[in-house]
Amino acid sequence: MKKILLLILPVLMLTSCITITEDITVNSDGSGSIKVAVNLGKIASQAANQPSSFDLSIVGKIKEFPKKAEAILKNINGISNIIAVADDEKGIYSIALNFKNSKSLNKGIYKLFGKNKSIFAPDFVKITKHGFKKINMGPMMKKMVTMQEKTDKAFSDLMFPFIDFKSTYNFPTTVKKVSNIKAVLSTDKKTITTKYTLEELIKVDFNFGLKARF
Repeated sequence: MKKILLLILPVLMLTSCITITEDITVNSDGSGSIKVAVNLGKIASQAANQPSSFDLSIVGKIKEFPKKAEAILKNINGISNIIAVADDEKGIYSIALNFKNSKSLNKGIYKLFGKNKSIFAPDFVKITKHGFKKINMGPMMKKMVTMQEKTDKAFSDLMFPFIDFKSTYNFPTTVKKVSNIKAVLSTDKKTITTKYTLEELIKVDFNFGLKARF
């Protein structure tokens, strides 16, 4: 396994990294839009041309995700304008949609995890008239990574520094307060950005949740 990783890591460094981006826009009435994209870069095409021992199962799952997500989300009330993209040439795989409110967004997120949102289940995202809250995804990421390590022999913590998570949050008015110490506020104070590596999410004891008042 270590020999495999030594060959994979130069590819990761050559392509900079795997970048997962999340763009959320909140409107004044609580509706909004979200786009989640995974940029595999050259890894998308190179994985397909390598021997089976090099073919990370997670790459195949990422490629399939946009269409699977579209099929799951298209019948959820309050979710509309779904756009699924799987671009093998550029290595970009994304899903974008509009949501009526945070209730419909949370329902969609739970559906993607194969579950139904109950009144007792926590909200991943909560939007109020002057507030936004996103729960700490660190613990969930740790569980998902642990499961991936058990099923994919080539998936290792040596890859974690090369996987980036970037989030952008756009609000209708200026942001007055942000709870996350790593959040960066734009000049006009209407946009918040955060950036972490998978290594930080898994190994650093930090609340990656975000609260904003606007």
